[in-house]
Amino acid sequence: MQNDFRSLGDAAESELIETAKAGSVDAFSELLKRSRPAMLRMARTLLNTPEEVEDALQNASWKAYQHLSTFQQKASFNTWIVKIVLNQARMRMRQVRQAKLVSLDDSFDLRPPVGAHLASDTPSEDLYASDELRDALRQEIRRLPVHFRQIMLLHIEDSSMADMAARLDVTISAAKSRLLRARHCLIERMRRYLERTAVPV
Repeated sequence: MQNDFRSLGDAAESELIETAKAGSVDAFSELLKRSRPAMLRMARTLLNTPEEVEDALQNASWKAYQHLSTFQQKASFNTWIVKIVLNQARMRMRQVRQAKLVSLDDSFDLRPPVGAHLASDTPSEDLYASDELRDALRQEIRRLPVHFRQIMLLHIEDSSMADMAARLDVTISAAKSRLLRARHCLIERMRRYLERTAVPV
């Protein structure tokens, strides 16, 4: 048995693929072992937690096993399965993004600077005003164009710039530019809101 494992370790990829297609789980496991570093790099680039990464790898491995008979070896097994990992990771990202956008009211939790200046002895009317401002900010974020609204929500969640770029499927420089424009747009909307609701002195 040990000699079999040694021969699998020394086997060419094409031999492993043919052996795996013939039903060898050991040969398929050897293919996965060789590709795992590249699979991990891809999943970690797009996903946030070790659990999500491992789920993506397991799902991709199962998909690859299911469809191994259709693999025509026009590219390497490594390239093929990394693309499957990419698809699984993007699917997970879309699920998370859609859930967050749909459940905006449930997950929305404004953090500083809104309300950060309020002290413990703030009068109740100031607290009421802060609640009004919080509600207004929610409304104005909802009214942003979709591409601005998405990146603002990710920003509010304290997502890193790399994470924002990955989730939105753009470059980091494009994400920075979009966030800057989204913030300017939101600031302008809030400025107009405050002008409309200002109480004459």
